[in-house]
Amino acid sequence: MIAVLADTPHFIAATVPRGADAAEGKPYSGFNICPYISDDAAHISRCRQALAEELGIETERIVMPLQTHSANVSIVGGPTDIKSLEHVDALVTRCRCLAIGVNTADCVPVLLADEEAGVIAAVHSGWRGTVAGIVPEAVRTMQTLGATPLRIKAFIGPCIHQCCFETGREVADLFPADLVLEYGEGNPHVDLPGAVIRQLADAGLPVDNITEYPVCSRCNPLEYCSARGAGFDSARTFSFIMLKD
Repeated sequence: MIAVLADTPHFIAATVPRGADAAEGKPYSGFNICPYISDDAAHISRCRQALAEELGIETERIVMPLQTHSANVSIVGGPTDIKSLEHVDALVTRCRCLAIGVNTADCVPVLLADEEAGVIAAVHSGWRGTVAGIVPEAVRTMQTLGATPLRIKAFIGPCIHQCCFETGREVADLFPADLVLEYGEGNPHVDLPGAVIRQLADAGLPVDNITEYPVCSRCNPLEYCSARGAGFDSARTFSFIMLKD
């Protein structure tokens, strides 16, 4: 079921493709566990149970925030109800066998791990969160638990790439000029994962510690969820990281 981004003796980081049940014109077909969109509750429950079984954990140990494109980071100490994580877009933990994750449909999922310190994070970084600094804030929060940027490994999951991230001028101007591709009289295209990678490097992560998943969600909407491809009222891709027991 999962697409593994990293699997070490200490942690696993992965994203979950929509799967074989995904169908064009059916925005909630395939895998989805995001509970604050219009999917059927029974479908969400089945998907959540299937993921928990694959990870060998109880369903309540899959933890996600109720995202609002904020720059807010929360430290979680165990299974946590999503309602207590409202207006949060990044989670940090030292708990083992706790799969913390974020839901995306073109935004950038960022999974972070300092194996030596035993600290991990899952970050939802859309263009608003990227501009607000959610990624460096997550790194700073990890440091309060003993992580060190030089040791942190980062994994960027499937998201919209510059080929498809067309924006208005007012958004493009919020990003460094070298991350904006101009199209003459057409709208500019922003390299959103490139902006996240730059923020990670500026936060002190070695470039060699940053891995980008080479799939554009908008180009592959049957593989990974894309709001631009299916509309906002559609499923979300869950990307998660978990410290092993």
